[in-house]
Amino acid sequence: MTLNDVRARVLSELELLATPSLQLQYEEELRGKAGHVPSELIEAFCSDIYAPASTEFISVFNDGEMKSLSHLYGLMTEASLSTHSTVSSMLKDPAWRKVVALAKDIHSQLGSRAHSGHGPNPAFKRTR
Repeated sequence: MTLNDVRARVLSELELLATPSLQLQYEEELRGKAGHVPSELIEAFCSDIYAPASTEFISVFNDGEMKSLSHLYGLMTEASLSTHSTVSSMLKDPAWRKVVALAKDIHSQLGSRAHSGHGPNPAFKRTR
């Protein structure tokens, strides 16, 4: 995976986390399939994407961006303490609303500094 791919993958995930309508759409796409969407929204970022120990990951973001992503990780960890059966329920939770608001801010921050005008890469759409 190239460095631009790492950044694009984070941007794509941030777009999902920042957009309640996309979260609801994702839940609808998984309806009837295995998986618990509220948990997957948290796990995808916290376990699959956020990799602060990875040299490749940290080389793509400046210090301020890393602090913002770390803050998002912390908010998501807090939000994971609540149990929700649906995305609709999760969207009403003040802890998750903080996640959405911060993800929106970070997406805007990172998107304004995208390399060579690259935005989120559609190749990194969720396949879970």
